[in-house]
Amino acid sequence: MQRYCYDLHTHTAPVSPCGRLSVRELIAQYRALRYDGIVLTDHFRTDFWNGEGDWNACAERFLAPWREGCALALEGFWVGRGMEIRFDDSPNDFLLYGWSTELFLAEGHNWLTMGLENFFAQYHEQMLIIQAHPNRWDSTHPADRRWLHGVEVYNTNPRHDSHNEVTMAWVKETTGLILTAGSDSHCTEDVGRTGILTDRPLRSEAELAALLCAGNYRLLMEGGSHALP
Repeated sequence: MQRYCYDLHTHTAPVSPCGRLSVRELIAQYRALRYDGIVLTDHFRTDFWNGEGDWNACAERFLAPWREGCALALEGFWVGRGMEIRFDDSPNDFLLYGWSTELFLAEGHNWLTMGLENFFAQYHEQMLIIQAHPNRWDSTHPADRRWLHGVEVYNTNPRHDSHNEVTMAWVKETTGLILTAGSDSHCTEDVGRTGILTDRPLRSEAELAALLCAGNYRLLMEGGSHALP
């Protein structure tokens, strides 16, 4: 059975202030590791605006690495569109999968002020909302699962202790959540530490969302596949 490998949590420079790799460099490094694709989840939070007053310019700046990545990606490698959002009222971060560029361009200027509960109520049928590394800092915590589709249970960024074991223990008591893994790549040392394995190739954000909802994948943990709990 052919296995396809995807990293669901990656960042690019300069969109993510902490990013150190261009999308060109990111693709090259993941291709060298024989991944079949990545999802760009650049940070979207208040400091991203940098004083810009024009929403269209801001939105296009956010989308630029994904657009470039789609143009650069060769056959057999997929660059997906995602986001790591931080609402203004909380230190928690959330990975968004499956949203459309049309929706983001039309309504994204309102997202940061909505808060998780209101955002979920309005958009839960239009995208997946996955909490990223919920136990990384003392200031973060698992959100109310009623406003989540899932949680990132395995985050391998080497400069942070995401306390994955605490998150895994929490999800074992909280059924019905989608579980994901991501390298949280910002620079070369982060690249390709984890991801998901599946027996089917991904070619669109809709296919990714359907795959995660169906659970037809495994988490790649510590160099080997791991069955979903």
